[in-house]
Amino acid sequence: MKINRKSPLVLVLAAAIVFSSAACSGGETTATNLSVPGGGKWVDSSIRGTITEESEPRLQDDFAAAANKEYLLELAESTDIDTGSFENMQWEINDQCKALFDDESISSKYAVELRKFAALARDYDLRNSQGVEPLKPYIEAITNISSVDELIEYEKDLEKNPFGMTMIIDSRSYIHKETTDTPTAFLDSMEYSLGSPDEYFNISNTGFRKKYITDDRTEYLLGRLGFEKKEIKKILKGCYHIELMIAGSDMKIADGAKSMQHFTDEDIKKISINYPCVDILKARGADYKAFQVDTVKLGGINGLYTASNLEDIKSYYIVHLLQVTEDLLDIEATKAMYNRSLSLSSGESYVDETIEKQKDNLVLTYIDKAYMRPALNQTWFDKYYDQKAVDDIKGIANEYCDYYRDLLGNTEWLSEESRNAAIKKIDHLTIQVGKPSIDVDYSYCNIKTAEEGGSFLEACAESMRCHSAFKQQIIDLGNSNDIWDPYETNALESNAFYEPSQNAIYVAWGFIIDPLYSPDMTYEQKLGGIGVFIGHEITHAFDTNGSNTDFEGNLNSWMTPEDNSAFRERTSTVASYYRLITPFNGAMPVNGDNVANEEIADLGGIKGALAIAKKHDKFDYDKFFRQYAMNFGRQIKIENEKSYLLNDEHPLNHLRVNVGLQQFDEFIETYDIKPGDGMYLAPENRICVW
Repeated sequence: MKINRKSPLVLVLAAAIVFSSAACSGGETTATNLSVPGGGKWVDSSIRGTITEESEPRLQDDFAAAANKEYLLELAESTDIDTGSFENMQWEINDQCKALFDDESISSKYAVELRKFAALARDYDLRNSQGVEPLKPYIEAITNISSVDELIEYEKDLEKNPFGMTMIIDSRSYIHKETTDTPTAFLDSMEYSLGSPDEYFNISNTGFRKKYITDDRTEYLLGRLGFEKKEIKKILKGCYHIELMIAGSDMKIADGAKSMQHFTDEDIKKISINYPCVDILKARGADYKAFQVDTVKLGGINGLYTASNLEDIKSYYIVHLLQVTEDLLDIEATKAMYNRSLSLSSGESYVDETIEKQKDNLVLTYIDKAYMRPALNQTWFDKYYDQKAVDDIKGIANEYCDYYRDLLGNTEWLSEESRNAAIKKIDHLTIQVGKPSIDVDYSYCNIKTAEEGGSFLEACAESMRCHSAFKQQIIDLGNSNDIWDPYETNALESNAFYEPSQNAIYVAWGFIIDPLYSPDMTYEQKLGGIGVFIGHEITHAFDTNGSNTDFEGNLNSWMTPEDNSAFRERTSTVASYYRLITPFNGAMPVNGDNVANEEIADLGGIKGALAIAKKHDKFDYDKFFRQYAMNFGRQIKIENEKSYLLNDEHPLNHLRVNVGLQQFDEFIETYDIKPGDGMYLAPENRICVW
């Protein structure tokens, strides 16, 4: 699971509960009467205004608040918007990226294309002068289609159809790799205008809101392109008719219709005769030989390809093309998009001011939307990549792998069979740090500048064509777990995650900066910063999700049924402990089941670090624990805190600190924590799973 850069924190309510808990030492599960974590002494130090200059929290009572007091006050003074360690790291990376838009010191082809793209994105005078004209040839390419054969040729044509208007779209599937030794394409349709298939049979308020947005966008943009109202109404009706037909297939799947899931290219050609999706994908740069698709849906789409449905399919593509391109035109179209959303949310309209102030941040959004991200990342790596930092972090990761081999090999509640399978998983774990394993060749990309008659929309189209050209390169590399696709994951995101289907952890460069990592940090700070997150991600290989995938990433539990039962019992204690916590007056208790996996990973990261620490002479535990707390320093508005409490799968930030650290003797001893202190937790009540 990805580390959330926006995880919140909480306040605790006094209560008592009887539940089973397993000690970190791996001792037997016991029943005990346990009072609420923190004994009412923890506060939600992330909520703005909770910590002030006058606050005097004790390390022994509320470590998150006490250790981070000065840092939290700094954050509160720096800005009035939500901010914290993860946000600041991402902002720093983003500032470096935006500076590259004008940096001519890097002469690589991708850097040149990046600068041309950014210049066109920021040139609102040009975009305003061109209006919606750049969209005309792409709309006409659809309206000029006069037969099903021409429709299929349109879907294949990257020049006329760079934005991917195809009935079936593909994404790389990493599921069930044991069924084939070649990369598998997962096939599906485009997103529904109303959000989900059931909306076409029983529309909700959400569906009505999405329909309003779709209708208003279509009427606005086609109106500017000169379409009559009658024509627009017909186009919308045709689009919804096609979506209704596709939704019917999806609903059959939901009702339990049985169909095969894995096919060769020859199988697909036999199933989908009218709609040659294999040939279309190949023409668009994706010559897959293996596919994962539901035959009910594919069969339904195949049945649509008749002359009687031609005009409606064209309408479907027009409506979806407008959705993809509406913010890539002039400022008027962008403002209409934002104001449309604001009118539904009753938000205050400040679009003009926002667009002007956020111009370069909008460019970053365009870069992601138009698949230009590899050009930006590769340019950034040319300027900032640090191999020593990568080697440093991989060294810590290897220490964690050694720790886990030893831990798993000596876990008494696991059978020998499960222990061997778990160690095999560690032995085959791929660790990707900082940079994708392959670069994108931008010789395929030739963006025209304003002087050459280019437009921003066409720059986006060219970038998308480059993405299509790259797909075959990835397919040709096969199913190796060593592949880090530069389009799949943003390597400059402030994030790290474990991918079960690859049995791999990914540490993006947005995580390899202060305050999580700096070459100038002490070893203790590095271990308490980036180190615990590496341990966190490795632990995900052994949480309730990771227990379902084997060393190759296949859906195949590596635990025996008996061991899995014991494992689930241990994980339940984590959820039970969190259910004791009510964050603030009027809030519901924490959903322990929702946050259990992330807390298991946090505990694994801390416990591993403390085991590694024993191998380093004169290890400074105070530096380590203070760094760990700083990772989760944050200042957030209370209304946003409520949202994260309800929706986020990570524990709230101060709990990641306080609950995590109170489980370990090293922490208790470092700060001389006694029974009665808010941070004290008796050994028999501790909740580590591993």
